[in-house]
Amino acid sequence: MTSDPPKYRPLERFWPYADLLEQPTDAELASLDPDLHEALFGQRPRPFSITLVFPALDVPAFSTAIDLARASAEPEKKRQEDRILHVSSFRDPVREIDKLTELYESLAEARREVGQDAPPFHKFAELVKSQVTKLRKSGAPEVAFRVAVKNGKLNFTAKGMKGAK
Repeated sequence: MTSDPPKYRPLERFWPYADLLEQPTDAELASLDPDLHEALFGQRPRPFSITLVFPALDVPAFSTAIDLARASAEPEKKRQEDRILHVSSFRDPVREIDKLTELYESLAEARREVGQDAPPFHKFAELVKSQVTKLRKSGAPEVAFRVAVKNGKLNFTAKGMKGAK
């Protein structure tokens, strides 16, 4: 190595960082990260709430307890949330038996949740196969099935996927 000073000296800033014309305000920084908000401005006041969930009891005082709960400031009934439980897509369900079995199990579990019996697997497999055949004839190369619960009711849908390859 030589003791001569280098002919090239890099800039003290690094790419891809750019010169900022302005710095973000404390409020802008706090909006990006809740922990930073607490550090800059202190803890936010939080509302106090308590929720009691209990099953129906076969005792005489149960109706009185329900009446008192309903008379409170904010009685709230727990509503079953809408949710998607499973999605699978098929080109040929006979060759994709593992996916078909998973779809069946999720449908059977969802039916039990809403108080219905699960269909026999062979009838379910026939239904899926017929829907795939029908939608593929209409031009969809792949068919997606969705098991969902909406408003407390089971929803099982089949939809042709137009852009699938």
